[in-house]
This record gives sequence, structure tokens and C-alpha cells, in this order.
Amino acid sequence: MNKTENAAFKNDENKTASSNESSAAFSIKELVDNTDSEDIRAFLINALTDDPMLLQQFKLKMRCGISSDDLKIYKQAIDRIGKCYADKYGYISYYESRGFYNELSEFL
Repeated sequence: MNKTENAAFKNDENKTASSNESSAAFSIKELVDNTDSEDIRAFLINALTDDPMLLQQFKLKMRCGISSDDLKIYKQAIDRIGKCYADKYGYISYYESRGFYNELSEFL
């Protein structure tokens, strides 16, 4: 996803989140409360298998610590963010710095 598509996605995501935040939170809680625990476990396993970054977030939330493999994944993700905003010499210009900062902040 390029920077423009990413920005458009984030804007759409923020609009949806802010407009439905209170009702969505209740609906999500209600949905989870009314779902069988085995179904939730199966869904979580599939979601964590499909999304390595979500898996990392889950591990940190559950206080599993950071393995050397986890650290490599984080470094690669940060490198990708940097390369996206850097020129051919590795320099991030003033004009690109805000996007770089925002994306890196979101990652962290």
C-alpha cells in the first residue's frame, strides 16, 4: 500500500471509528459476550496466524516478552517505514518527515 492509499485508508478508518465509537464498543462487547469461547479461540488463532503484526501486539499485551525473531520483525517493519519516506541516499526530507513521524508513531 503506497502512502496515498495508506492515508486514504486511515482517514476512512478514523471517520468510521469516531462516528460509531460508542455504539461499536457496546456492540463488540455484546458480540464477544454472546459468542462461544471455542469460536472466539478459533477466530483468534486464525487472525494471529494471518497477521504477524497483530500477533506481536498480542504477545506484548499478554506479556510474553520479545524474542529475537520478534525483534527482527520489528526492525524489518521500521526499515520498511524508513525506506518508504527516504530518498535514494537514505535522507528523509522535511516535507516527508511528518508522514514518517506519523507512521512510525502509529507503529510504536
